[in-house]
Amino acid sequence: MQLSSLTFLYAFLPLMLLTFHLAPRRWRSAVLAGANALYCAFGGPFALLLLIASILLGWRGCIVLRQNRGTAKGRVLLTCLVAAHLLALLALRYGGFLAEALKAPQPQWSAPLGLSVYTLALIGAEIDVFRGRAEPVGSLLAFAALAGCFPALAGGVVARLPGEEQPRSWETAADGARKAVCGLGKQVILAGLLWEVAARVSGEASVLHAYLYAGAVTLGSYHFLSGWADLSSGLGQLFGLRLPDNFRYPLTAASPLEFQDRWMMSVNGLLRCVLPGEAAVILVGLWLRPGWNGLLWGALWGAALMAEKRFGTLRGPLGRVWVLALCTVGSVALMGDGPLGALGDLGALMGWGGVPLVSAEGLYQLKSAAVLLIAAALGATPVPRRIYQWLSGQKWMALAEPVAAAALLALVTGFLAEGVPPAWFTL
Repeated sequence: MQLSSLTFLYAFLPLMLLTFHLAPRRWRSAVLAGANALYCAFGGPFALLLLIASILLGWRGCIVLRQNRGTAKGRVLLTCLVAAHLLALLALRYGGFLAEALKAPQPQWSAPLGLSVYTLALIGAEIDVFRGRAEPVGSLLAFAALAGCFPALAGGVVARLPGEEQPRSWETAADGARKAVCGLGKQVILAGLLWEVAARVSGEASVLHAYLYAGAVTLGSYHFLSGWADLSSGLGQLFGLRLPDNFRYPLTAASPLEFQDRWMMSVNGLLRCVLPGEAAVILVGLWLRPGWNGLLWGALWGAALMAEKRFGTLRGPLGRVWVLALCTVGSVALMGDGPLGALGDLGALMGWGGVPLVSAEGLYQLKSAAVLLIAAALGATPVPRRIYQWLSGQKWMALAEPVAAAALLALVTGFLAEGVPPAWFTL
């Protein structure tokens, strides 16, 4: 069950919110843990059992690691815990990629939704407890409520444990609802329409088609992931949790290092605690898309980080152009139909194969998609947020904002009634 589905929005979420806020405070961890279990149960009994086993292992492991900080026994235990978590992740999410690389038969299973998210969250909790940066959560229900938090699982947000509670107020709830609706709009409307543009122009024989495709996948993948993160963060606020930010306008970064500081921040931050930046970014690519395409994306950004360390940072507008070029090439590589398909798409950007520069069909597609691409590009910058902050002081905004949010939710509902848009990524 996706967060951006009518079943979730109009059945599961209202029921869980009502139960959570009507329950006595001491029972809210149990309610949220139950909601997490019910959400994962939609993926089948195996997904639920795996979540329960992983949480039990992580909870007990953190307690024992606290008792063995700084000891050889603690280091051995941490290694075993991390290996156990990674074994399940490698087998279920990366089994197909490993089988392809080793020329072995393809496995007939698929990874449960959110497996990579809660696996990284549990590994991060165990490392933080062992290093003394966090204390273990004593209550199993409280740990399960945080480690298996369903908004974070479905939205690709790796929350560090123990989580941080958000002060509960009507203002916090309203802000969370607004953020969740905006995230839905980005994911369902913007990313969904950009997917259609990419599908229409993919494989067409002109350089203009190739650039339209590159623009659509660059902006579409960003809005899908950032919309997911906004939706998760907003839902977390509705349940009184403060989830970490995952994006901070990475497409406007001025250097590869700044891009990585702004892109998938919760995942990047955890991986860079234990790995060099170049290795961490390769794993981020594989985390986004298991397979050679994810490896290509990671290798591209890893090479860019190494070049920045060796030769320094480009200054001024050149740095932003360089990052935008890397984003475009990386997105095309990530979303290609296998590594050969990705290389073919990149070659089309440079006119390889004797394709014409423009065509009548390409000009028609450009006119059709121009407004959408411009809106999506502006949405990837701080401009809309600054406009909102400028308008927020106006008295009429007190009425206009909820009306606009309700209209956006109605529009999203209309899109979803036609069918859930294809997922750019499955974490």
